[in-house]
Amino acid sequence: MDNRPLVAFHTLGCKLNQAETEHLALQFAEAGYVIATEDNADVCILNTCTVTHIADRKSRHMLRLLRKRNPNAFIVATGCYAEREQQKLMQTGIDLTVGNNQKMDLLKLIEHHLAGNQSCSNRTSTDDYSARVRSFIKIQDGCNDFCSYCIVPLVRGGEFCLPADEIISQINSRVAAGYKEVILTGTKIGTTNIMESTFRILSTLFLKRPIYKDCTFLHCNRRRYPKNCSVYGRIRVFADTFT
Repeated sequence: MDNRPLVAFHTLGCKLNQAETEHLALQFAEAGYVIATEDNADVCILNTCTVTHIADRKSRHMLRLLRKRNPNAFIVATGCYAEREQQKLMQTGIDLTVGNNQKMDLLKLIEHHLAGNQSCSNRTSTDDYSARVRSFIKIQDGCNDFCSYCIVPLVRGGEFCLPADEIISQINSRVAAGYKEVILTGTKIGTTNIMESTFRILSTLFLKRPIYKDCTFLHCNRRRYPKNCSVYGRIRVFADTFT
């Protein structure tokens, strides 16, 4: 009998959230969890968004809906709204909130909370992230601009870029898993240092073009500032040479 715990993921908001959810799903799968639907999972994880009051409302609504659909599940809220309003989200009846600063430690935090509950489901998986065609990979996070209308710097912190070698390693693993499209994403990837890192990534992969002949690489920018448009265009053209 398969006693592996079942985990379900639901994502609201931007492509960066999608990339982080995908990374978390891979972590849980490697730890022995089975990806399932929200209705029959032992653990339900919502990656929240807080870019507008509507996003906040959708996050709260989704958490209440998860509790209604699966009363016995261990329900977790993470992401930008969880970073900003942990107490308010706990009022929706969930079990745990984890902000962006601890999001990548989610597996360890959940297992710590579940240590006293050894009962797991024996149902089979109903979803499989590895079978999907498109993969999102985070290459950058945070923002230093602090625009008056934007909450991103407050919930994601200052700008930083993942090391190019780490990004290349993630791309290699996605291609090996059979993904046909890889999206490189972040909160503000039009800045000069991010562009230089991205060019290095694409150049490294271009040298190994036969390996990626069936895989398309796209550089996805959430914020297309006019000062960065020309560089963004160059990257899109360069990325399109992989098709």
